[in-house]
Amino acid sequence: MPFIDRYSHSHTTHSRHCAVVLVNYEIPKDVDEHANALIQKLLVRRQATRLGNLSKGYLDIKAHLWFEESKIDFKTLIKNEMDAPWKPDVTNPLDSSNFDDFSSLEKERDTSKRLTMEEQKKFEGF
Repeated sequence: MPFIDRYSHSHTTHSRHCAVVLVNYEIPKDVDEHANALIQKLLVRRQATRLGNLSKGYLDIKAHLWFEESKIDFKTLIKNEMDAPWKPDVTNPLDSSNFDDFSSLEKERDTSKRLTMEEQKKFEGF
């Protein structure tokens, strides 16, 4: 996982959100160098210096070396005429079988207080 707490190796939702906000991530070693550079330029905390928010906007992203080397035809992509390089096998729109199950790593519990019947009545007909 790219966004984990490097010191505690925590995988909780809260620690992951903190890592994303703090731009605390590690890119796997097997990621292509141009893809690595693109990811680093997109995951910049300061919005004013992030790729895509510079003077040429999204054109800076399209002009990145990774996209040039991958020879993506953006006109075909925009028209939704490009075939996906990989299509997962899914049984229904909610099928999550292609994703790793991290539920056993979640340590957060629902500690919210249930509404009383009186509080619940306030929402009748809402």
